[in-house]
Amino acid sequence: MKPIHFSITLLLLLPLLLPAQTVSINEFYRKYKNVEEENVHVTLPGWVVKLGVGIAKTQVDDQEEKEAINLAKKIRKLRVLTFEEANPVAQKDLDRLMKGVRKENFEDLIMVKEENTKVHLMMREKKEQVKNLLILVSEEDTFTMVSMKTKLRYDQIEEFINKALKDDEGNIEVKL
Repeated sequence: MKPIHFSITLLLLLPLLLPAQTVSINEFYRKYKNVEEENVHVTLPGWVVKLGVGIAKTQVDDQEEKEAINLAKKIRKLRVLTFEEANPVAQKDLDRLMKGVRKENFEDLIMVKEENTKVHLMMREKKEQVKNLLILVSEEDTFTMVSMKTKLRYDQIEEFINKALKDDEGNIEVKL
């Protein structure tokens, strides 16, 4: 194969080798992050989360809280968008977001719909790891989106849940 053909082939295959981005979440976040003055929008890279977790760990004595903090160290990026006084998110935009993340291989874990409240917990996984978590809470007068890029393994989540349940309930065990 000639060097030019090899280079062109490599360039065409490069996007397939890169991890997929959460385009739908990025578009939604950009659209709504500056809609109102009363909103809260935060994006934290993983090193800032780890720094905060490290500081918090020195202040915590409870073993369960320390284990939760250890799980938080696996967060590579955290993005939060919250509206507390009003919900400006159009239903069509929320539907577009949900359709988009499903196309990006997110799976529904929990979906609760009660009167005017909708809660979605979705995740995207790869090779036995949770790569992305998306939490959406939409009510008549509030909206919250939490998006996380993570490196959580199922056994870590399972162990944390089982320890928490053992302390609270005694004999319940969860297998993921």
